[in-house]
Amino acid sequence: MSETAPKELPAKYYLDYFEYLLAFVERQYEPILTEREWDFIRRFRALSEEGRCLFIRMVNRQGTFFRAERLVYEEVQNVVATLEELRLAGFVTHLCAAHEPEALEVLQLFTKPELTQFLPLLNLKVPGISKYKKPELVAYLMASASFIACEEVISNKETIVRQGFVEELEMLKFLFFGNIYGDMTEFVLRDLGNFRFEQFDESKFTPRFLSRKEADDKFVLSRTYLEFQERREVQPAEEIFDWFIHWVTAQPAWEPSAQAVFDKMVLRLGALLEKNRLLEQSLRIYQYTSQPPSYERQVRLLHKLKRFPEAMTLCERILAHPQNADEKFFAVDFTSRLEAELFKELQKKKHAVLRKSTTNQLKSSDTIRVDAAFKYQVEQGVIHYLAAHNQQAVHTENYLWCGFFGLLCWDIIFAEDHQAIHHPLQRAPSDLRTPQFLEKRQQALAERLEILHNREAFTELIEKVYVEKYGINNPLVGWHESLLPLVLVFYEKLEPEQIKRVMLEMAQNLKENTRGFPDLFAWSDEDYCFIEVKSPNDHLSAQQLYWLQFFEEIGIRAKVLRVKWENSSALEQE
Repeated sequence: MSETAPKELPAKYYLDYFEYLLAFVERQYEPILTEREWDFIRRFRALSEEGRCLFIRMVNRQGTFFRAERLVYEEVQNVVATLEELRLAGFVTHLCAAHEPEALEVLQLFTKPELTQFLPLLNLKVPGISKYKKPELVAYLMASASFIACEEVISNKETIVRQGFVEELEMLKFLFFGNIYGDMTEFVLRDLGNFRFEQFDESKFTPRFLSRKEADDKFVLSRTYLEFQERREVQPAEEIFDWFIHWVTAQPAWEPSAQAVFDKMVLRLGALLEKNRLLEQSLRIYQYTSQPPSYERQVRLLHKLKRFPEAMTLCERILAHPQNADEKFFAVDFTSRLEAELFKELQKKKHAVLRKSTTNQLKSSDTIRVDAAFKYQVEQGVIHYLAAHNQQAVHTENYLWCGFFGLLCWDIIFAEDHQAIHHPLQRAPSDLRTPQFLEKRQQALAERLEILHNREAFTELIEKVYVEKYGINNPLVGWHESLLPLVLVFYEKLEPEQIKRVMLEMAQNLKENTRGFPDLFAWSDEDYCFIEVKSPNDHLSAQQLYWLQFFEEIGIRAKVLRVKWENSSALEQE
């Protein structure tokens, strides 16, 4: 079979992509664009084609400062003249004293030998300069010479330009992609065939942001979260805590769509402070969000701080409205522990019966003996064991259930009628992991699940979707040649009503309920079973227990198998 010729992009593909992005944002967000953003769009369109090409070439490179001599592209015949056009139109500025706050980025443009050549021109002598690494040399220059002196030396040597309209460009890309990580290379990946996106009717795209405040809130929070990540690498936890408190007290109420970014930052900061044993500070940070695992961490911190009544009150709140299985089982177990500590006269009696729900389930499970050669591939060891007992088994975990849901409900997931599809490079609807997903699609899902009662119609649909959509990104579907055969075996073994119950339970919360499924799917001609495999030192998670209990409730055969090693010492079993 002859190899497929690699795809080629048009010469000015990057300009086409950017102009598409501009037109798209202009069309979708006309009411909320600022005057500065409109000014950028007007000025950009007034540039010559070479001017637009050179500017976008810079935009698509790392950093905002560039050495003019390095800006060499076939489609830009006269770089000097084009840079002058860009300067006069406000798209670049020459290096000057005003760029002092960005001195580090400027100096990093140069190699260590080039920086070394600057030293005598700055009247600096550094003994043992050959031993300096580039970062050390840059730090020395910043500490020992004024930026004005460095700028003069550099400008006498060559032309350095700084890209303009940085903030406006960041916001325009943010409006298109819906996040600060979106990159123009996604167009390239699509058109080269390296990544496949679902195809949408562009006339049905809806804006992700309905107001300027909504867009600004998410943009600010996204940038602040990025700053937090950078600080985490270089600053002590106490300083990051002070920075966050100073920042957050000056912030207004966030729009709901931006809240998720704030919650994520709070949880990461709380965990960082907890890791550094700053318990009071960590507790204060966790109190800024109710998202899991905030309540659990607060209870544990209150317990460590011996504030038992407060911990008990929070446990009771969790029990009244658990947000996921982890919260539910944690509150059940920890309430018993707190009761024992609050009522010390019952402590000894309770200690004898106090045991985590997950531990109880694990202790009561069957045990099999597997060759110790599988010690680091415990699931494969159990598959080998089952094969010796005339059962086929595959390590599926969440893959099978999520793949089944993704194939069966593909068109419902990506339906364009729910204001969750916003641009052509979208990998999933924006509401996929939110409560709104089911709210908007409940009737369509209920109708689709009825097809499970019609074997012929189900098989036709699944095979059609598998073939037509193969390779297209869907966060629920992991493409592999084994997926379709597994889905069909799975469908044959379970009752339609059982599958319906699980699919609807998943849809209730696709963020939480797409994890924790048993490790293996095992079957024979007569029977099947889902198996959670646990090695001697492994533990059962709350989400795993949640699904095991749910399966038991609806009659799906599932169990936990504990493994002990054959041909190993007793110490290794512990």
